[in-house]
Amino acid sequence: MFSYTLTEQTEMKLLEPQHSEALYQMTERNRLFLQNWFKWVQHVRSEYDTRSFIDELSRRQRAGESYGYGVFYEGRLCGVAELRDVNSPDRCGRIGFWLSADEHGKGLMTHACGHLTDYAFDQCGLNRVEIHASADNKKGRLVPERLGYTLEGIARQAKKYDNRFIDLTIYSVLAEEWAEMDRMSRYVGF
Repeated sequence: MFSYTLTEQTEMKLLEPQHSEALYQMTERNRLFLQNWFKWVQHVRSEYDTRSFIDELSRRQRAGESYGYGVFYEGRLCGVAELRDVNSPDRCGRIGFWLSADEHGKGLMTHACGHLTDYAFDQCGLNRVEIHASADNKKGRLVPERLGYTLEGIARQAKKYDNRFIDLTIYSVLAEEWAEMDRMSRYVGF
């Protein structure tokens, strides 16, 4: 199993079948919160549905298309982060994520997405990474903003959720920008 230590208390592990129950229970605890942002929640009705999701992540990882990780804080599964489109002919990947509502404010997802951004550029050879978030998801938008991604714009009414359309923000960072930010942080001493 691939595992990455993010902080003393936080690590990322590739999601595997043994995580199905914990991920399903976390989805259930956060169902009302998650339904504000993600359409997929309505299709998760059992642990079997969660296992199918993990199996699909594993298939895409074996095909070199994406990497789906569980974010663990003090040994507990508390979120999911995925790097998609790693074999894009345009060398443009995308990070998607969600975090349990009771774990917000600890920087967990900022660390996870920062690590995935490093991986996208250093290991996958991507030139660009995007993060999309609902325009009114202030906490979700903080992640790319803290990482130094550029807000490129708002795609008006780009997603349909139930009977409403929502605006999506599009953030991106280029490999050369990420490398420069990394160089500057070492120079400044952060």
